[in-house]
Amino acid sequence: MTRYLYLSLLVTLLLYSCNTTKNIRIEGNLYFQMVDFYNFNNVADSIFEKLENQVINMDFDTIPEKERESFELIRYAIDQEVFRLPYIRVQLTNNENIMLYMDRESYKRFDTIKCFNLKKEGKKIHLSGIVKDISFKDIIAYKLVTLKQFDKIEGETECRK
Repeated sequence: MTRYLYLSLLVTLLLYSCNTTKNIRIEGNLYFQMVDFYNFNNVADSIFEKLENQVINMDFDTIPEKERESFELIRYAIDQEVFRLPYIRVQLTNNENIMLYMDRESYKRFDTIKCFNLKKEGKKIHLSGIVKDISFKDIIAYKLVTLKQFDKIEGETECRK
């Protein structure tokens, strides 16, 4: 009986400890960040591989506290399988600013969009999608599962420095 109780408890704990992040729907407008320190979109695969190997094999206990958080962020991005993915910035309808990672095929819709051109036309990009939350500490980020809406509408595009 005791054995059954321990086994049941173990199974229950295992089920609750599994990552059960559910998909959520977001909606908002594309915005641009002129200087973007997180964007590695055009980096060669060989550089990605070298950096990934170094970070994965790194002993975080030997790194000074100030630098550790940067490496933890990179490790987290690798673990979430977004380190090599492009992303856009979106201001959600609740005014929350997020990073939205996506595969390269989905990113093609956004790659040619320029802030200057949208501002000149008096347009903005409104989008919605199904996403998975991959936020890390104070960085709010999502991974796109499905792009549901992508519209160029009247409005002002935000371009931040």
